[in-house]
Amino acid sequence: MQTLLLETIRFRNERVATVRHHHHHQNLGNLQNDSLSTHRKTHHQKNGRFTPEIQRCPPSPPHPLWLGLWHDAQVPRRSQRMSKRRPTSGLSTALDRAIAAHRQGDRDAALRWLKQHTAAHPKDERGWLWLAKLYWGGEQHGKATQALQRVQRIERLPPDERLDLAALLLDKGDVTMARGVYHTLQEPHPSDDSSIGVEAALGLARCALHEQATDEALAQLAPLQANADRLTPQQRASLHFLAGSAHLMRQEWPQAARALGECLQIEPDHIYALNNLGVVLKDGLKDKAAAAQVFEKVLAINPHHLDSAVNLASIRMDGSDDELRQALALLLPWQPRRPAHMLYWHALGQIRHRLRDWPEAIEAYHNALQLSPGNPDVLTNLGLWHFDRKDYQRALESFETALQRAPNHPDAMNFLGVCLAHLGQLEQQLPVLERLVHKHPSEPSVRFQIAWNLLGTGQFELGFREYLFRPSRHNIGAAPNGLGYATRLPERMDGDRLLLVADQGIGDEWFFLRFVPLLQQRGAVLDYYTPSKIAPLIERLGWIDTVWRTLPPPDVHDAAINIGDLPYLVGMRDTDQPPPPIAIAPQPETIEQARLILQAFGSPPYVGVTWQGGTNPLREKDGPRKRLLDKSIPIESIAQWLPRGATIVSLQRKPLPGEVSALAQAIGRPVLDAAVFNDDLERMLGLLACLDHYYAVSNANVHLAASIGLPCTVFVPQPPEWRWLIAGERTPWFPNATIVRQRPGGEWPGPAEVGQRASPVQPALP
Repeated sequence: MQTLLLETIRFRNERVATVRHHHHHQNLGNLQNDSLSTHRKTHHQKNGRFTPEIQRCPPSPPHPLWLGLWHDAQVPRRSQRMSKRRPTSGLSTALDRAIAAHRQGDRDAALRWLKQHTAAHPKDERGWLWLAKLYWGGEQHGKATQALQRVQRIERLPPDERLDLAALLLDKGDVTMARGVYHTLQEPHPSDDSSIGVEAALGLARCALHEQATDEALAQLAPLQANADRLTPQQRASLHFLAGSAHLMRQEWPQAARALGECLQIEPDHIYALNNLGVVLKDGLKDKAAAAQVFEKVLAINPHHLDSAVNLASIRMDGSDDELRQALALLLPWQPRRPAHMLYWHALGQIRHRLRDWPEAIEAYHNALQLSPGNPDVLTNLGLWHFDRKDYQRALESFETALQRAPNHPDAMNFLGVCLAHLGQLEQQLPVLERLVHKHPSEPSVRFQIAWNLLGTGQFELGFREYLFRPSRHNIGAAPNGLGYATRLPERMDGDRLLLVADQGIGDEWFFLRFVPLLQQRGAVLDYYTPSKIAPLIERLGWIDTVWRTLPPPDVHDAAINIGDLPYLVGMRDTDQPPPPIAIAPQPETIEQARLILQAFGSPPYVGVTWQGGTNPLREKDGPRKRLLDKSIPIESIAQWLPRGATIVSLQRKPLPGEVSALAQAIGRPVLDAAVFNDDLERMLGLLACLDHYYAVSNANVHLAASIGLPCTVFVPQPPEWRWLIAGERTPWFPNATIVRQRPGGEWPGPAEVGQRASPVQPALP
């Protein structure tokens, strides 16, 4: 699964906690990738505590991780400053006793003394300010807001207490009021000192960052940076922290890392600087291992720092299965508290999604949307949840809603195209993909979808050009031994030694080899590099000079060609007839061995069957976390096609426990499990030669069957792979095959609906 989380910056005085999480591939999605999974520009949400815009409504209660802002251990200089104040003339000592009780950690006593003080002196702003701070720290935000409303004449407050008031206003999201209070501290007054002016400038920079105004924030910080040697160590730490956070928001990663590092030189345990440095390492410098160490350090200092837990979970969810479970364990302790933290619920949803905990995943996504209605990243992952549940219509609606909020959201647009293909709406798909590739021309998955659409309609020239951007080709990188992959071929290449390089799966290798004779006609000497088990068959073709199963030595070849690039390189046009499948004769001894096994099991005709090709999530170690090509048909659906009276042979690779017996039960007779033949393609070719018909989804054995002319009925899922075209019962790529297509809703037709029940035809054996 690919998974997308947006970046959010939350402000608590001089502390900024940043979370940026994303899929998939998938993350999920891969779903995906995902699936689901990419480095995107920030989509800022507007939801109570986390909105970057001005907000006056009471925010959602913060998580207890923020309580330390008013504790001596967290902000020692503020508490020490307040403890030295003399009682206001004429007032009772209740306020001083409240402050002393707070410093001793007795919150209840502090509240009692403050209530007594404010009842006796209702016009004393200091008492109401202290009461608001204690209510806020205790997550009683309604009462805190009411107390703040009694702080009417801020000019009565000493400058240092105005700083506390401004910090609390900013903490509760009232940026405009906080900015106004900070501005009063920049005006001359009798008790002014340079420290107050510095704190006010830092506070105004915080206000600017809260509104995403990074230019304004850096402008506020510039004079302080020019006179940094005059600042206290704590002020220099705040200066570097705020500058680093501004650069982080601008995605200026080296500058952010440098500034945050300078902050940490002064305050090594500054957890918010550590957290933001982890974000820089993870998202900017792509060093996830170092980022994980930083987040782990934050959690060692403060186990209740939720942002770092979410960030660390976002790294681990992209690792192994064990790391995915570790990511879940990081987040579960907070779930009973139901934190008002959109990114927490989004991350939890993605982890549950990848684990296929369907109810828990959608509940987490809905919780995230309650905190950030219309968030395009959450809507995209919600769409992938419906997509993975094969509810393509609801998935389509989620992707469309995400695009209404963020018209250029690349993942929403990409999966909208995928969803349209699954619904059979290929004509509507192409404009969506073209719009996306216009905005993001280097996105390989989108170019690959365009290639599928074009090739599926017979537009070979444009289609194979887009096919150059397929993800497998994009992920390969450089050719072996520092060779460059050919992008254009001359008409004659006499004497040139070229290295053909395998791409994608075994079936793809065998499919594209049909273009090699066209290359050989240009006079080149051809070698082939593949570590796969298909190498013995390629050696028998006769066109390849050397088949390398390990990396060939350097300085042997003039250039390299990716096997999947051949149709484009040889210049295939729309009017060209596709080359026929490679012809190869099975070895006689493998035919004889297969015939003896079949005869011992049952009488002819012999019919092969495969119900799963591509990558089945359950058959791969990390499959449930990837949204890969899954070519499958339910066993009960393919069983109704199998002829009565035939001996049925399962060619399914890695059948799951109980699958072969389920097929036998569905057809009412035993099934020969020949899965072991998949380990040796020479033996598989011999077995295929003994069959009379093959009912299967597309897989490597279908490619081999085409090479010997074995009649096949191929079940093509929706959306169809381009080699099977988008419509019709035939394809020029596999002249031996009859196509049965899945309907857009996911149903498979039976033989009566198609109007035929295919009868096995005895092939001519070599």
